[in-house]
Amino acid sequence: NRADRNLRYFGPGEHDAGLIEMKAGETLFIDEGATVYGRVIAKDDPRIRIVGRGILDGSRVRAVPKPLDPKLEAEQRAKGWAVTNVKRFDAIRLDFCDDAEIRGITIRDSPLYTIRPVCCDRLRIEGVKIIGNWRYNSDGIDMHNCRGVAIRNCFIRTFDDSICVKGFDYVLPEADMLHKGVLHDTFENARIEGCTIWTDWGRCLEIGAETRGRLIRNIVFRVCDILYRCGP
Repeated sequence: NRADRNLRYFGPGEHDAGLIEMKAGETLFIDEGATVYGRVIAKDDPRIRIVGRGILDGSRVRAVPKPLDPKLEAEQRAKGWAVTNVKRFDAIRLDFCDDAEIRGITIRDSPLYTIRPVCCDRLRIEGVKIIGNWRYNSDGIDMHNCRGVAIRNCFIRTFDDSICVKGFDYVLPEADMLHKGVLHDTFENARIEGCTIWTDWGRCLEIGAETRGRLIRNIVFRVCDILYRCGP
């Protein structure tokens, strides 16, 4: 029902949506034939649904300059790393959003991670296609300390890592795991199955590299087809 106040509908055609901030109980529906240019974020908003048969395109999402310590820049250049003097954005980022669902859409050309759930419980991702990720760190699905994850029947082609189970990064303060009185220090009960993976440079199915947390357990990768991998 397009009149539903909790529905954000994008029909066939091109839409320059920019930043889409979702709220609890909302559904973002990208219909077949629609291309939505932008990115999606939510925080502390349960029951979010991002569904449809259209395309979410991150190619028009611009990086933001950020100050960089000269010593760090010199170190990055000496090691041959990409210099981190800009802030890039994930195509979909959900922080502390329980009972979220992402289904059916195609996501292309993400500036950073394509789908990044952080501390989300009962997350479902099904039938999603990820393509056009040619940058370093333009990973497919990277999750941090989530619980109760089901990823099924997705097609993911990335230059960098495709599906990652992660804890927190060592540079983040311990306080970031404590949110509204709940300590999000575990990643448990994830099942990734029936996915088709093509990874040009990074890892296809990975636990890490960030693994900071009390435990990571009950992670199952089952019946996934690896079409191509360059790295180990």
